[in-house]
Amino acid sequence: YFELRYNVTVRRTISIISIVYLIFYMAIAVYGPALALSQVTGFSHRYLVAAIFVVCIFYSSLGGLKAVVWTDTLQALIMMASLMVIVIKGASDIGGFSVVWKRAQDTGRTGFLNLDPDPRTRHTFWTSIIGMYFVWLPLYAATQANIQRFAAMPNIQTVRRALLINMIGLYITIGLCFTAGLVIFARYHDCDPVTRKTVDTADQLLPLFVMDVLGEYRGLPGIFVAGITSASLSSVSSGLNALAAIITEDYIKKWVPDISDSRLSTIAKIISVVCGLLSFGFIFAAEQMGNVFSAGISILGMILGPTLGIFTLGMFFPWANARGALLGLFCSLGFIGFIGVGSAIAQNQGLLPDQRLSLSTAGCLNETFFTETSSPDFHSTTPIQFLSQQPELEDTLIIKQLTWKENKDSPLIKFLSVSFIWNSAYGCLSAILFGLLFSLIFSRIRDYPQVHEDYLSPPLLWMWTYAFPKQMKRLVTMSEHHDISLVAKENLQTSLSVNSCVSRF
Repeated sequence: YFELRYNVTVRRTISIISIVYLIFYMAIAVYGPALALSQVTGFSHRYLVAAIFVVCIFYSSLGGLKAVVWTDTLQALIMMASLMVIVIKGASDIGGFSVVWKRAQDTGRTGFLNLDPDPRTRHTFWTSIIGMYFVWLPLYAATQANIQRFAAMPNIQTVRRALLINMIGLYITIGLCFTAGLVIFARYHDCDPVTRKTVDTADQLLPLFVMDVLGEYRGLPGIFVAGITSASLSSVSSGLNALAAIITEDYIKKWVPDISDSRLSTIAKIISVVCGLLSFGFIFAAEQMGNVFSAGISILGMILGPTLGIFTLGMFFPWANARGALLGLFCSLGFIGFIGVGSAIAQNQGLLPDQRLSLSTAGCLNETFFTETSSPDFHSTTPIQFLSQQPELEDTLIIKQLTWKENKDSPLIKFLSVSFIWNSAYGCLSAILFGLLFSLIFSRIRDYPQVHEDYLSPPLLWMWTYAFPKQMKRLVTMSEHHDISLVAKENLQTSLSVNSCVSRF
């Protein structure tokens, strides 16, 4: 699409950006689950990361997209089953879901309708609805990993059915994740393991909880290990397959157009291996990025947000051109990169406000937790007694808050304090705005070829045609023997009728 709508330079630029994103994405997608597995198994997370990459490279290289899709299906079922076991057993040990909800409610963790319009507030109604919309949209509309799956289906109706099934599965999985978080909090509501340094990071809370609740039941921790491993395997296999597709289609086939299918298949397997090794190398960078969730969302926003913006620019605005899109992309990447990197540096220096809700350690005296042993026997646990306080940790938190208070009025700190959930939205919108600005500038310098109607959104084409009929005749190429206004109206009616049917369904 980028080559047809703009030119080959835009396509190559976006493909390079996609390659960088997928390599980073796979590293983060493996690092988080590996931390969890290390807490359960006692093995170093680096060994676990290496094992996951080896397995993924093996079956992704041999089986291609078909192997990735079928293994992802099985892995999704395993993930949901393991989460259900954790949630149900954890809640029953505490006293039921009513106790879980009450403890969350008593500590202010059920405020779904926080309507604070300040974008610096990390979680509000607006960040959840609008901010997360722009987080999820590029994953489905601006990544090779998903779009190649759409392209592999026989028709658009099958794609829509698959997306509907995916939506249902996603609601179940995310709902289970939220519920698991509430159950974990309810169990440790008066003795936070992170504050007490039972675990190194919040990413290890879930495995600590599993060993605490399920450690005495032989086999149940294994279900959890299978679920966590499945999450890593599905992410890496999709990324490797997408990388092989991007590099072979955008580069190998262009450089060697008459290459045989068998040789191309061999090259694709080699690409999978090399990209897997590169991504493994970025694990050492992921270790320095703090919380896996916020790091993943930030990188997604910095890279996929501008990509989605250039895609949207091409579909919605007929006067967008190649030079404008390319400069708009670079400006957007620089803008959102400054926010992302600047926020990370400011966070490490304690310059940003700590928006985490309060956590208690009042019940830690004589509290017993379970942690891993060096043995790979998953049902083995070792109790740890907490009999002393850690005032130095509290002193560190106080120092960070004082540092923030000294700098909170700085315009730069206010700007960098924007919630990372908005990064993708800012990246998308800035790419559109910069792209429009530069497109208008370059359109006055030189004439650009007309845009074919197939590359534009039908409702938007009708709207622009209705508002600017003369300009659209100059900018848009229509199909033979069709008048632009009639075709645009026809497309709009079809689109509206389809949307109406979907809404009723």
